[in-house]
Amino acid sequence: MRVIDAPVFGDPTWNQYRSKVADAITDVEVEMQQRDSSLNTEGLTLEVGERLELEILTQEDFDVLEALVKSVRHIAREAVRRTREEHGGQFTLNF
Repeated sequence: MRVIDAPVFGDPTWNQYRSKVADAITDVEVEMQQRDSSLNTEGLTLEVGERLELEILTQEDFDVLEALVKSVRHIAREAVRRTREEHGGQFTLNF
């Protein structure tokens, strides 16, 4: 699916789609922290698109996904922080 064809706010499947994006961001953030590395917003956007098998064919596709990544990244960071606290700083990734 192309990014510009993905659900938008108000669509019946919006919350599910947004949750998938947040989960993908969380997975990437955890992986980067375990590697003692990080990604800028552009790299994170591309990684999320790949993990969700979204087609980023145009700048518009990228811009739409990047805006969503920026808006939900704080949710993913909070999930990483909460998981780390719950597991005493240790947790594994499920690849």
